[in-house]
Amino acid sequence: MEGEPLLDDDFEVIKFGSKPRFDSKRPDPRNTSSQPTRNFMLSNMFDGFSIEPDELQEIVKDVVSECERFGHVTSAVPMLSADGILIIFEDAACAQNAFRIMNNRWFDKRQIQASYLAE
Repeated sequence: MEGEPLLDDDFEVIKFGSKPRFDSKRPDPRNTSSQPTRNFMLSNMFDGFSIEPDELQEIVKDVVSECERFGHVTSAVPMLSADGILIIFEDAACAQNAFRIMNNRWFDKRQIQASYLAE
């Protein structure tokens, strides 16, 4: 069911498959920002070509749970082509705090790389 939205509680999770779709409501993960924003990409979290859907959904839930310690996450979008998850916070200050904790953290023998995305 590639491209079908998967909704969970109070945040939105969308699985795009190997070809990400972009729309005007979501930041383009190719457009990074040197300045803190309320959006960031966590890359190198999994292998987008071999991850199972159930495993991906569990990783997204875990990441959102971790990030929600810093504020409300409005969207978490798995980006299989980037081996990562796009995180969108309601507030830029909360995103900045989560970014500091998540960047360069280790997950499943992989070092996570965080990058801010332009709004």
